[in-house]
Amino acid sequence: MKKTSQKKQITKSVSKTTKQTPASDKTVKSVENGIKVIQYAIKNKTSISEASRQNGHGRNYVSDIKTRIEKNYANRAIKRDLYNSFKSLSKTYDKTLG
Repeated sequence: MKKTSQKKQITKSVSKTTKQTPASDKTVKSVENGIKVIQYAIKNKTSISEASRQNGHGRNYVSDIKTRIEKNYANRAIKRDLYNSFKSLSKTYDKTLG
């Protein structure tokens, strides 16, 4: 999947989540930011911790999201498209740089 199609997929999944509660909106935003951090890490060939810091987050930002994403997906706080985007990017990072 190309980078532009991933961004379009994220945008589509976010636009489908209009009936969510404010807490789940925060969760969706966190996952989107995690995706951006992983994309930045892949593009700049840097660690996820360094990419997190360079994007204004703590060094454990993405690992905290990884810890909570399964629960949030099971509770339907995030949509399948967003979940799959995060997981596939995470696997891509692990294969290329991890």
